[in-house]
Amino acid sequence: MPRIVEDYEARLHPPRGRGRGRGRCEWERYGDGSEAFCARFRKLDLPEGVSVGLSLDGTILGYTDLEDGSGRIAFESARGDTVPKATGGQTCEIVHRGVVLLRGVFEAD
Repeated sequence: MPRIVEDYEARLHPPRGRGRGRGRCEWERYGDGSEAFCARFRKLDLPEGVSVGLSLDGTILGYTDLEDGSGRIAFESARGDTVPKATGGQTCEIVHRGVVLLRGVFEAD
C-alpha cells in the first residue's frame, strides 16, 4: 500500500437526542496520487435493509443499505471510482429521508 501523504478524518456522532450511532469518515491521498474516501458507521436505530445516504457539505455522495444497524460507503480511485475531495472544516453526514442521523466535521489527521 502506498504511503499516505494527506489525510482528513471526521468522527461521526448523532445530533443531540437522536440515538446512539457512531462512525467515521476518512479521506486519504497516497504518494502515488491515488485517493480514497470511506465512511463506516454502526449502531443506527433503523430496520435492516433501510437505505441511508452519505453527504459531504449537504451533497449526497452515495447510499447503502443497513445491515444490523451498520454500513459502509467507499470510493477508491484505484478501483476507478471518482473520489470526492474532503478538507478540514467540511461536514460529513449520514442521513435518512432528510433526517441527519450522524454528523462530523473533517480535521487533518
